Amino acid sequence: MLDRPQTPPPVDGVLAALREWGANCGPTAIAAALEVPLATVRGAVSNGDTFKGYMGVPDFKAAIPRAGGRIVRSWSKPLEPVDAFYADLLLANAAAETNGEPLVVLIRFCGPWDAIPRAAATYRHAFAYRRCFVEPRTCWAQASHGPGWVCDINNLATTDCAPWVPAYVWRTQSLLDLLPKRGDGNVAIDWMAQVERIEAPA
Repeated sequence: MLDRPQTPPPVDGVLAALREWGANCGPTAIAAALEVPLATVRGAVSNGDTFKGYMGVPDFKAAIPRAGGRIVRSWSKPLEPVDAFYADLLLANAAAETNGEPLVVLIRFCGPWDAIPRAAATYRHAFAYRRCFVEPRTCWAQASHGPGWVCDINNLATTDCAPWVPAYVWRTQSLLDLLPKRGDGNVAIDWMAQVERIEAPA
């Protein structure tokens, strides 16, 4: 069983960065996982000052080292799609060997577009995840709530910070708001990377 580590720091200035240069889920996930400012990530995801507004797997692989991080290891499609109701447990199972290290996760919302790769790629969403227990370590909590924290740009409430929230809170709030109406209600992990920061943020 994993201990409950201190809650990671939130990502500050998300709304300002969204307005100024279009920072969205991809840059926010990198900033959260590496615990660096969004200003540091901007240079890593941009061509000059221009961020194209979306990130695929090659973009993440290039941006993480540029933001002062390192990909320790990565997984492509580690598990089959599951009903979004079980998304927090999907994350915990996929990350079972990471022992709490930060992850950048790219999920796909499943639907009729899955048969067309270019279309399916537009239904992706990125966030950061840390595996740990956020409830008392009982069988009930482990089974019903699932271990871990999620930092997602959509966790924003009334502040300019994207906080880390328990994975089951993310699944029942932020994730449900993101599910496309024409989708089938399932989510899949398209790519996931265990990362670590190797350089101090600028």
